[in-house]
Amino acid sequence: MNIIKILFWMMIISFMTLIILQNPEFFASRQELKLSLAVWEYKMPEVPKTLVCVAFFIIGALSMYLTNAVDRFRSKKTIRTLNRTCDAQIEEIGILKGRLNRMLGHSPAPPQPESKPEPKPESQTS
Repeated sequence: MNIIKILFWMMIISFMTLIILQNPEFFASRQELKLSLAVWEYKMPEVPKTLVCVAFFIIGALSMYLTNAVDRFRSKKTIRTLNRTCDAQIEEIGILKGRLNRMLGHSPAPPQPESKPEPKPESQTS
């Protein structure tokens, strides 16, 4: 999976480099940015379009990363809660099996909790 990610990012970077190298007059030109609201207007000094494109790319990538981080946090919290519930239910099953064995007159062996499956190692996503 890491090789696929590396290849994906190499393709993205090479594609962006190709676009910039084939259009130097567009990216070298300067652009004035204006923010006009009803009661206020802000004019930024002229900056190269390359800087504007890179800034918007970074802002977009950062916003997507933060959105993904919030979703990962929520998922981990949900998984933790579900694992606690599962552990409590496994304990309760062991207790109930012990009670059943005593009621049926089987040997008074201590109840053995059911074994949980081995947790899968979390995949590294970065």
